[in-house]
Amino acid sequence: MSNSGSIALCKISLVKIMMSIAVLFGVSHSADASEPPIPILFVYTFQDASVSLPQQIPNGTNWQPLDSTKTGLKRIDGKALWIKTTISAAQSFRDPVIKFFRLQEKFTFFVDGQKISSFGDGLKYAGLPVHLIKVPTLNAEFTGYFRIESSLPLIGPRGGVFLGSRSEFVEELIIGDLTDLFIVSILALIGLVGFCLFVAYPQVRTYLFLGGFAVASGLYFVGRLPSKIIFGIDPVWSGYFGLCGLYATPVFFIGFFREIFSIQDSKLFKKLGISSIVFFATALILSFFTPSGPLDFLLIFYVIASLVYLAPLTYALTKLKTHPYVKTFYTGFGLMFLAGLWEIAREFRLFQANIPIITWGFFCFVLSLVVMQGQFFASLFQLSKENERLAEEARLRLERVLVCTRELSQSRNYKDLIRVVAEALLTELRISDQEVSIDFLMPSTSSEQTTENVHQFTYVLSGDKSTSFLYEVSDNGESTQENDRITSLPGINNALAHRHFKQDSNPSSVLTIPLYSEPYAGAVIIRKYSDGSFESADFSLLSRFVNSMSASLFIALKNLEYVDEVKVKVAMESELDAAVSLQAALLPEPLVLPGLQYSAYCKSAGKTGGDWHGYYHCEKMNRLFLTIGDVTGHDFAASIMTGLAAGAVKAWEEHDSTEFDDAARAVEDLAQLVNKVFCASNRGLKYMSMSFACVELSNGRLHIVNAGHPNPFHFSPILPAKTLHAAGHLLGHDALSNFQAETYQLAMGDSLFFYTDGLFENHNNVGKCLSRRHFIKSVSGKNLAHDMLRAVLECAQDAWGDTPPDDDVTLVAVTWCPEEATRKNVA
Repeated sequence: MSNSGSIALCKISLVKIMMSIAVLFGVSHSADASEPPIPILFVYTFQDASVSLPQQIPNGTNWQPLDSTKTGLKRIDGKALWIKTTISAAQSFRDPVIKFFRLQEKFTFFVDGQKISSFGDGLKYAGLPVHLIKVPTLNAEFTGYFRIESSLPLIGPRGGVFLGSRSEFVEELIIGDLTDLFIVSILALIGLVGFCLFVAYPQVRTYLFLGGFAVASGLYFVGRLPSKIIFGIDPVWSGYFGLCGLYATPVFFIGFFREIFSIQDSKLFKKLGISSIVFFATALILSFFTPSGPLDFLLIFYVIASLVYLAPLTYALTKLKTHPYVKTFYTGFGLMFLAGLWEIAREFRLFQANIPIITWGFFCFVLSLVVMQGQFFASLFQLSKENERLAEEARLRLERVLVCTRELSQSRNYKDLIRVVAEALLTELRISDQEVSIDFLMPSTSSEQTTENVHQFTYVLSGDKSTSFLYEVSDNGESTQENDRITSLPGINNALAHRHFKQDSNPSSVLTIPLYSEPYAGAVIIRKYSDGSFESADFSLLSRFVNSMSASLFIALKNLEYVDEVKVKVAMESELDAAVSLQAALLPEPLVLPGLQYSAYCKSAGKTGGDWHGYYHCEKMNRLFLTIGDVTGHDFAASIMTGLAAGAVKAWEEHDSTEFDDAARAVEDLAQLVNKVFCASNRGLKYMSMSFACVELSNGRLHIVNAGHPNPFHFSPILPAKTLHAAGHLLGHDALSNFQAETYQLAMGDSLFFYTDGLFENHNNVGKCLSRRHFIKSVSGKNLAHDMLRAVLECAQDAWGDTPPDDDVTLVAVTWCPEEATRKNVA
């Protein structure tokens, strides 16, 4: 049996089932109906609405012919449409009826002036797609009148009007509704599934809008089913809900369209959605106050629906060209939109074809939704398979990365580290037996680097792992192959000179992979010299592998650099320790001298410093020489220059201190000597301020030479504190500088206070420094050197707090008291 025969058989079987159901509802069927339905000819006239019976129609009324298949009459306010027909004897039909198609008006049927039936009296919605009006069986012909009222622009029956057997018409209605019933069942199923999925996944609003659209559309199709009249379904309420469902479809459709294509920021669709909701709510409320309920808003709906449905179609064609489902969507939706335009044209009676295009349009759209859902699940399936494949690749790649990471962690030099990475890359690309070179460009990971420093390594493979070579490329041109700490080669060309194949051959393909791991970045450049080239898949494969192990590579590289840094720092620490010990050895021991009290304090800002102080007692001349100095900075170089100055002072004290009868001349010579030594050794890189003083212990005369150093303070038990001024160039400024001594007379009990600039320049965490006023106030009332020094240190500590010093601090206090025995003071 052919497919067409099978379909026909199924269709006949379905009709028989529907007819059986109709019989259960009291519908009679005559299999022996002898005559087919016959068309009925009409004439019409408009009369005042006050005319309610045929007898009230004035005589001589001009009746016009009416072709219901072609003519659409315009409604006239305040008038009712009267249609008259003459029907011959109908006894040849069993249970004769008149069938009207799409008569959506209130009407009353009269036979020979008597009311036979009516529809729509007192109802807000009188629409019904098909009317089967029972006709009395008469032996003679009769005249029938129809009084029709409507709020629609066009009034009257739409399509042919026939007289025939009710059973024949019922069978015809059922056959004609099979397509609509199929669509209604599909829409009901989609609505049920959509709402169930939304209950299960409330965050996916697409299911809610799809279910709402399907249910609203299904209500419309149920309302327009002609065959529902044979089952006793209330045509008023079914029509009411059908129109309400039709008016609600744009609301759900806009929401569905926005959700399925993820259009959330479009102002146009937001406005269309709001407009659709406002129209639906307005029509629903006002339908209780209009003559024909929601039917009066049908034309307004056509205008709004045309805009609402045209906008998504235009948007899909222009803005969603690359979306994987858009072609399926706008194919089905476009057909539904054209079917809607066809239905609007029928409402305006541009033609009278009764082909259910809107039904097939909805069917195509529903089919497109099903196909879209199938595409979605197919893409999910493909994505799932692809994810499984990628997961397996990722697992294997992770295993290789872990193996490589373990080998990197065991590398003890750059040679082993780079070779591990290079062999891993060759294995990943499956080119371990080909002629290849690999360049590694990696930044220095050392935190000590103040400028960008890039390591470049070159790995060369001549087709056999046993003949691979490894180099580090630098700018100095020196190269040493296979050292523990790879040193250098000038570039890739020289590196290729060592491989066992033709040197001047150009690479057949080059693959560059970015190497990135926060905060470092570099690159891997692979050159293939044998036949064949790299493909995009090689780049994708290798980039994932390289960046998976880049963090481990940089960590291993940093570990190697850290080892080098530790070695350098250990050496530097040893040198600093030696410098600290040497600098401590340069400071003098506590001074015990009759007639004098000496107290000193020295604190470096760093591990080493640039401050120094000293004294020398010349017994032969009974003089005490005092020196205090400050080299710029407090680093290792400053400590070296401090030792140089101290050595020069010591040498002068031992050999030249007794050569001068004049103490002022002696201290001037000391300053000039130290300046010459400092200039000769320093070459302008460092400067040093220093105070040179000489106290003649027999008479208290004080001689001071100042080389750019802060002037000392003079304290007297009976006089106010004052500054002892002296001027001179910094040491290291000019080897020919002349220094002049200033001479002062000390009284018994007078004190001198020497200091470096750190005393008044160090500050606490809020920037507070020790002021000169507080310094002098702290010393007030203190007559001995060690009391003065202790008071100054307590005052300075209050000012500085726990903040580490920024500059070195050295303090020296001296009290001349020839009549008292000097106690031993330890700095």
